[in-house]
Parts: sequence; C-alpha cells; structure tokens
Amino acid sequence: MSSKTFHLPEPRHDGSVSLEAVLRQRSSVRDFSNAALTSSELSQLLWAAQGVTHGDGFRTAPSAGALYPLEIYVVAGRIQDVENGVYQYQPRTHQLTRIKHEDIRPALAAAALEQSCVNEGAALLVFSAVMERTTPEVWAAGHPLCPYGGGTRGAECIFAGGRVGYRRRGGGGV
Repeated sequence: MSSKTFHLPEPRHDGSVSLEAVLRQRSSVRDFSNAALTSSELSQLLWAAQGVTHGDGFRTAPSAGALYPLEIYVVAGRIQDVENGVYQYQPRTHQLTRIKHEDIRPALAAAALEQSCVNEGAALLVFSAVMERTTPEVWAAGHPLCPYGGGTRGAECIFAGGRVGYRRRGGGGV
C-alpha cells in the first residue's frame, strides 16, 4: 500500500471563544450531527493535542524528557478533502500520512460495545504510546503515566472542539 500525505491547514493560535467559556459550556452529548468535519477543524484539534509550539519541537502538551511517546491516529469517516481511512498525525510537519485505506469505524464500534458514535463519527482520534521512546529513567515513572497523557491529549481536543463549536464526546467520535 502506498501512503498518501495530506498537509493540514495552518492552525489558529488565537480563538474567538475563551477557555473559560468552553469550560462553562462543556457537557457530554449523545446527539451528533451528520455534518462532515472540515480539514481546518481537524487541524485545530490535532494541533491542540500534539502540535509543535517551539522551534525545538516542544508541543502543546508536556512530555517527560520531551520524548513524546504518544501518537495520534485519525480514523477518517467524513472529513472534507480527506479520503476515508486511517492516518497518522505528524506533529513536526503538521500533516497526516495515510496508513490504511479502509474505513475501520465498524470494527472499532464493535470493540467499543457497538457505540453508534464510533461507527458514525466524522472522525475518531485514537491515541497510542510507543514505549520504546521512553528512557530507562523515565520508563519507571512514564509507563503508568502514558494513559494519563492520552487523557490529557483527549481533553485538549475536547476544549479545542468547544472553541470551534463542534460537538464532541470523549471516548467516542469527534
């Protein structure tokens, strides 16, 4: 399979909605729109979770030793200008690399107790950890912390989604 690279639009670094307003309006939802996610909205979500903020490669979220073992995969279902499939987010270049052509949302929904938001979500963000990126010194503390890091990245996506007015749900589709 050949990979396809998709360059994401430049993310906004200033929003029109305050973080406080997003926090005040935060709630879990079970009623989702069938609207497609725009590539600009996806860009903003991914930048909020793992985007590079500094020339040295530092990102929007901290990582022990700046080793960044967490990776984000996008399962694209309905994203404008992005073909369905699975993509790996490349934070340094702010682009997506397609690693699978198939729509795996039905398989993920089956693994997630048949939640319709997983099967029908415009995009699913999947967080994983590459533990080999941690050093022996960080491993002892880092291994149990990786799930927390994934939760932190998910929360950042929820906040970013709130800032662009997108309805979202942690643990399900965005």
